[in-house]
Amino acid sequence: MSHEPFDALVPVYAVGALDGADLAQFEAHLPTCAACQASVRDAEESFMDEPRFQNNHRGNILDPKYTDVGIGIVQAPDGNLYITQDFAAITPERGAGSSR
Repeated sequence: MSHEPFDALVPVYAVGALDGADLAQFEAHLPTCAACQASVRDAEESFMDEPRFQNNHRGNILDPKYTDVGIGIVQAPDGNLYITQDFAAITPERGAGSSR
């Protein structure tokens, strides 16, 4: 299968937000596509290509105090993807289904 149908999924995969059938199809395709492999590598590197030990995206990813992450991805009419990640430290008493 060609690279094109999977190209838009690369950033979604790189942030760990791909699941279900899309994840299975992408992971089956990935070993056979050098372009997708390079794109995933580039996306992952861009998320981590920031100075160490600073308050930045890389620092949030590596900070053990964060227990949860919310990911939002939208594709603009021009085809560009915009991705946001929100990191949170959710205590057990404030976990899913609890009220404030």
